[in-house]
Amino acid sequence: MALLALTAACIASVQAKAATVTLNALAFGTNTSPVISNQITENFDSRTAGTLANFTNGALSFTSQNSTIQNGSVAGQFAAPYFQGGADTSNYLNVFGGATETIKLSNSLGTYFGLYIGSLDTYNSISFYKNNSLIQSFSGTQIASLTGLTASNYPNSTASNANRYVEFKFDIGSYFDQIVLGSGTNSLEVDNLTVGLAVTQGVPEASTWMMMILGFLSVGLIGYRRRGSGVALRLV
Repeated sequence: MALLALTAACIASVQAKAATVTLNALAFGTNTSPVISNQITENFDSRTAGTLANFTNGALSFTSQNSTIQNGSVAGQFAAPYFQGGADTSNYLNVFGGATETIKLSNSLGTYFGLYIGSLDTYNSISFYKNNSLIQSFSGTQIASLTGLTASNYPNSTASNANRYVEFKFDIGSYFDQIVLGSGTNSLEVDNLTVGLAVTQGVPEASTWMMMILGFLSVGLIGYRRRGSGVALRLV
């Protein structure tokens, strides 16, 4: 019974492990992700500007709740991300205030997420989920604090420290299968998304490894006790 209790405690400890995510802002002028293994990229240029952002790209499924593909800027609504050479002239994703864009990974887990954020605002948010459970969420304020950038309380900033490519790197115990982009008010504008996929086939999760190890220990302990009992019986 003590061993079973220890097993349950160890498994609970593994499952309750907090997500470990490392954030990094690339230098101004770098508008896309570095090439990583097993990646899917989305630059929205093959999508139709002015439409809801509902589409698939390989293992990624994009679902809009009033988020749209845009090109150019409309005062008070959305503004193209600002690059080193000027405003983004290609398509990009716009998430209105109160809207969301959900990116789901099909039969895959994500290890990396990168995106170019235009005019990072305090009221923007990026959240990561696994099996429909939130594992980590970042507001614009938190992203700025963790990367050295500046999150403004007003839209359409062209400052270099508010327009950057931001990376989210996850450790092996914190892989995700869903991303939700949101904004408290107009707007969150992003471009050049990259998702790095984990090679998970045949690789047990940490909790599974713990159960296997404790199972082997249990079998060994039971065998040891039986051998001990056998010796005692022969001495009687």
